[in-house]
Amino acid sequence: MNWLRQWQRGPIAALIVAWVLCSGALLTLYFITQVRIVERDYREMGFRLGATAADVHVNWLAMWPQLLAYYFAIVVVPPTVLWLLWRNARSSR
Repeated sequence: MNWLRQWQRGPIAALIVAWVLCSGALLTLYFITQVRIVERDYREMGFRLGATAADVHVNWLAMWPQLLAYYFAIVVVPPTVLWLLWRNARSSR
């Protein structure tokens, strides 16, 4: 980890901030796209099945724990691990 020891505080902070902003934005756009696709599919299915399909609903609130787990695993964990590795490499000089 000698290469990580050479990094200064500014570039590491910039890399972490860029990771959080970019991956958070991409993940948010992905989820919005998926929500719209699912809503459109259910709406089209309702038109094909008639009035009986009015009982088909997507429970978005039940998905919050899974969405938060995705954000935690993709947006929060990698920069945290990078920061811990960098801090460990800097202290082992």
